[in-house]
Amino acid sequence: MKLLIVEDDSMMLHALASGLAANGIDNVEIANSASLAMQKFRSFKPDVSLIDIELRQGPTGVDVSHAMRKLNPNVGIVFLTSLADPRLVDSRLPELPEGSIYLRKNSVKDLNEVIDAMKMAISGDLKAIKSKTEDDFLDLSKAQFEIIRLIAEGHSNLEISKMRVTTVKSTENAISRLAKKLGITNSTTASQRVLLARKYTELIGKV
Repeated sequence: MKLLIVEDDSMMLHALASGLAANGIDNVEIANSASLAMQKFRSFKPDVSLIDIELRQGPTGVDVSHAMRKLNPNVGIVFLTSLADPRLVDSRLPELPEGSIYLRKNSVKDLNEVIDAMKMAISGDLKAIKSKTEDDFLDLSKAQFEIIRLIAEGHSNLEISKMRVTTVKSTENAISRLAKKLGITNSTTASQRVLLARKYTELIGKV
């Protein structure tokens, strides 16, 4: 198995590489950015790529995965991320590549799960791949993903309404609907915003 790991956290990157080597997977290249990932992909020609979605500046891991599939439609793709839903980082992200496997870092018990996922992704048997699809992700609209991110960044309702070119009242109503969908029932505006920001932090795996 030829593996390319794409991860911008250096500690996580080297921990993954070391752990997988200890489990017999040592034909590995690593990259800590989207641009380096594509350089390595072209020269190394991996069978499977293990990709984080948040890569700081530049393209996301989802963007990288689609670029890889254009070069090699058969490459296995496994996402290993903290995000409950990739659209939390950008509501405009494209769908995940067909047959890709989505793993959350805080749900993976040991590296054997990652190894099994990579082997399954390489197999090409899409029927056998029980990957996470959009139906399994958060049932939020593009606008709702944007609103919860802006709230978590500390923007006021007025600022959000200006950014989204809408009225403050419409923004308030949208926030209320978002809170209801996420099961946040506190009726006071201030508390509701705090709870939504906390929920966002939880969903991106920062808790």
